[in-house]
Amino acid sequence: MYNYHHERGGGLMIIAVCDDQITEGRALAGCLASILQDRKLSGNPICFSGSGEMLKAMGNGTFPINFLDIYMDGINGVELARIIRERNPRAAIVFTTGSRDHMAEGFEVGAAHYLIKPFYRADVELALDRCLMLSNSAEPYLELRIQRETRRVMYSQILYIESQNRCCIVHTLGDEIRSYIRLDQLQEQLKDPRFLRCHRSYIVNLDCIQGICGNDFLLISGMPIPIRREKRAEFKAFFENYYFEKTRSQL
Repeated sequence: MYNYHHERGGGLMIIAVCDDQITEGRALAGCLASILQDRKLSGNPICFSGSGEMLKAMGNGTFPINFLDIYMDGINGVELARIIRERNPRAAIVFTTGSRDHMAEGFEVGAAHYLIKPFYRADVELALDRCLMLSNSAEPYLELRIQRETRRVMYSQILYIESQNRCCIVHTLGDEIRSYIRLDQLQEQLKDPRFLRCHRSYIVNLDCIQGICGNDFLLISGMPIPIRREKRAEFKAFFENYYFEKTRSQL
């Protein structure tokens, strides 16, 4: 496993580039190296010819910044991103692809950016800037009291929260966490535009919605979340605007 650290003005920034089209991967790594050199940042883009090679290099860890081609033989880029995200919620992930078909799956793993092939240096610079912004800032989290312990749940891992009897259940990508707290209290804690109180019993993460089906939000997991009847038009418009602005910012 590689050891790494990265700070502006010092240290070594390790960037993983994974693409089974070796020529394209090397071209991207070269572009990243040129950007780092021009900005006087000490960095080392490392090129991998497939997911297996990259996983072997990662060992039990991850790289802080990852540029992943989606369409690879064996473990594809989305599957590789899920492995990275499971190990490290703060790792920055950029997908390189010739299609926008996997954007919903990208939201699931918290992709920082998409590079649509063919891309130019300015596109790569924008993607790298977003990665640096994520890597240099602490990810917000929700603190939950579980019996006598306090547990932190990263915002990016929350799918939705539901109120049930006298407790709330926080549904994440791989877990359900119960806490004896009112939904109103959690809503006060979640001061973030990605979270919407769409129903008296539900708070949903807008980043984890793949669309609207009838009177429900449809999560990336396939789970329908009801929308409050008297607010349906308002909440649907809010989500569509949120999705549009986020998609536009990633182009």
